[in-house]
Amino acid sequence: MSLVIHDLSVRLGHREVLTGIDLIACAGEVTAIIGPNGSGKTTLMRAITGELAAAGGLSLNGRDIRATSAAVMATLRAVLAQATPLAFPFTVAEIVRLGAEVGGSPPTARVIEHALARVDLAGYGARLYQQLSGGEQQRVHLARVLAQAGAPVGPEGPRWLLLDEPVSALDIGHQMMVMRLARDFAAEGGGVVAVLHDLNLTARFADRVLLLAEGRVAACGTPVEVLTGPRLGGVYDCALQVVALPQGGMLVAPMAEAG
Repeated sequence: MSLVIHDLSVRLGHREVLTGIDLIACAGEVTAIIGPNGSGKTTLMRAITGELAAAGGLSLNGRDIRATSAAVMATLRAVLAQATPLAFPFTVAEIVRLGAEVGGSPPTARVIEHALARVDLAGYGARLYQQLSGGEQQRVHLARVLAQAGAPVGPEGPRWLLLDEPVSALDIGHQMMVMRLARDFAAEGGGVVAVLHDLNLTARFADRVLLLAEGRVAACGTPVEVLTGPRLGGVYDCALQVVALPQGGMLVAPMAEAG
């Protein structure tokens, strides 16, 4: 089971912002979408979730995303948007309950508290969302997404987490926590597609990397294949070096300037 994107293009007004995107993201893996600002990462995620009209092939677990009802899609994938503004004074528990209800899980107090505990917000259920910090609010929405997704594999097959910049407002400890949650969800048979800016988190946690540049695929493959100094330097327009770590993995860092 997989997310399959074939020759996908998105036009906004008179401008084509994505052109000829191909990607196969497999269940059991974390797929990272990376690229500089304006490269089309969030646009691609919004096309995948059905928020934006797109030309080309787009299917999830063998279902045409655009021909599948929103109710059915809600049982197959849970979406963490880049920003989720809320105008009304919901409690934290009420927000997480919405996720469980949409995904078809029983919105019990136990389900809600378990989701909050997973994102280090145990005991926050009665607090008002607007009274939380930005990082806490981001983790509330992640708890909502986890409650919606439920088990990584359901009767209909693998479920998916679609995460747009899930660690953007978080400190380093909570960044690692979120990425481990994503890694564990994939290890248990689910699929994860995440837009990331941090290349080192990408190198550490992703199985597959899609690198975008100016609305096109610059590279797609494993972290070792995609995250090379020359390729990243060309796309990000700065000198970068990729260093193999003694314990395994890679470190991406700016090259020292000659002084």
